[in-house]
Amino acid sequence: MNHNQTISLFLLPLTLLLFFVNCQGKEDNQGMETNVAILGILNAQTKATEAAAAAAKVCETTIDDTYASGSYVSFCSPTAGTGKFIRITGVKALGNNGYLYLFFGYSATPTSVTPSSTGQYQFVIGKSVSNTNPFAWFRNSEYGNYQGGQTLSGANPSLSLSSEKEICINLSGTDVAPKVNFWVTGVNNADCQSKTTLTSSSAIIEYNSWPLTTNVFSKSSTSHYFRLSSTALLTASKIFVSSDSIL
Repeated sequence: MNHNQTISLFLLPLTLLLFFVNCQGKEDNQGMETNVAILGILNAQTKATEAAAAAAKVCETTIDDTYASGSYVSFCSPTAGTGKFIRITGVKALGNNGYLYLFFGYSATPTSVTPSSTGQYQFVIGKSVSNTNPFAWFRNSEYGNYQGGQTLSGANPSLSLSSEKEICINLSGTDVAPKVNFWVTGVNNADCQSKTTLTSSSAIIEYNSWPLTTNVFSKSSTSHYFRLSSTALLTASKIFVSSDSIL
């Protein structure tokens, strides 16, 4: 055996080993690439599922120019459930005695601004001729009217509605009469678009002492309604709804 043959016999196993290592490396890389691709698909699917779940919890309604003053109109309900947190933009008083009403827990379109059955709740805000500040209050079948002496779940906040305001309310609790809250963006450091700022201390109204704790917020109704007593006296732009209570 000559010198060249000896070298060839020595290099053959080494060449085969390097070839095997190279092939194994390619397989490992392909395996890693496959795993990364699968993880990417799973991550995208998870994000899509989370996005769909989040989208199901919110909705919005535009109050357009075709709205007829005094009419009771439904606004959106999230597909995930009844609205518990509501944000309203563009609330502005153009004159005295114009009011915005929000209705919750109704099985049919309201025909009166006074709740008549258990499970029905309202929020009302507007500018009265009798006071410089606006009135805002929650009510149910036990509490019919703020001006009628029901002051605990209402307020006469020191703010003006002469310029557009963003307001928000929250209804929490399902087994007893709800705790209700009302905030205005810019008052008490509250921001209706930043839920971390919406606390008990930043709320203009926080009330959970309804006379009948059994007057539970209706679970059977998923419809919501609004009414503007006169668009010449008070207007609003959009109503945003979330099925998640924040308190």
